Amino acid sequence: MGNRFGACEGANGAINPWRCGGAALLLTLLLVVTNGAAGESVFRPPASVSVEVEATGRANGIIAVANLHAAEGAGTVRLEQPGGLLPGTAAHQGLLALPGPAVEVAAGDSVSVELEGYCTDVRKPAPDAGTPLPPGRWTPGMMPLPERFRAPPRSQSPARGAPVLAATFPGELRTIEAHWEPDDHPSFTTALLLRCLERIGPALSRLRDSDTFVTPYSDEPEKERRILTQQVLWLYLALIRDHVYGKSAFEAALARQLEQVLDVPFTEWPAEDQETFVYGADDLWSATLHLAKEAKLLRSLE
Repeated sequence: MGNRFGACEGANGAINPWRCGGAALLLTLLLVVTNGAAGESVFRPPASVSVEVEATGRANGIIAVANLHAAEGAGTVRLEQPGGLLPGTAAHQGLLALPGPAVEVAAGDSVSVELEGYCTDVRKPAPDAGTPLPPGRWTPGMMPLPERFRAPPRSQSPARGAPVLAATFPGELRTIEAHWEPDDHPSFTTALLLRCLERIGPALSRLRDSDTFVTPYSDEPEKERRILTQQVLWLYLALIRDHVYGKSAFEAALARQLEQVLDVPFTEWPAEDQETFVYGADDLWSATLHLAKEAKLLRSLE
């Protein structure tokens, strides 16, 4: 889906805050913050360090590996890991790498760094294992961000047939009114998603203290955290794209993922396994909505 900022853009495609009010002013603010002077990082190394990044084939967890090599006589180089967003392609979804500890590479040495993160478009598969992911294609995440996000209030109730869910600025009840393709505005999207992740972890911890929060992965806390976070991000980004992603689309996407892992079509699964999947998917969808709302990333418009 193409960009829908419309009249907010000037002739050169830049967002003009004076042409469309507070939402664009917020966007401009974040673009300035996230595009500020960047230090040397895994995605923006100095000339003395070569970096090759390869996909692992995973949708979440360790999504890529960065192989770093410092030239002889370069001295020890310290590279930050600010996290970053890799745009998707026609065939594969993009990737969001999480911030991590700084990495030091001594002259003549090579270091491999595992990048933890998530995928950003539920409609496509993750990049295949071994796929080159050039550092220059990533947009590094820059912190800190403004303490509060601002967005204009919804002027009226949605019409019949309109979406019943809306993404909000993290921690706010105000909805994100505009829709855009995240890959077309990577700086803003990176900043937004990193703030989302700051809220998801604490929200999940609060929900786990409740006996009513149950998922198929409750006995595997780390796996549960990773899967639920991925599902929340997919839902959040689908709403930003104005892409329909309700329970039925969620179940279909989940079935496709399991089919790829098992290499067996869903229709050929034993009846008992299909029934277990349906119940498990129902619990997982409910938990995804619950977590997104607890993190204040989502609100109902009904």
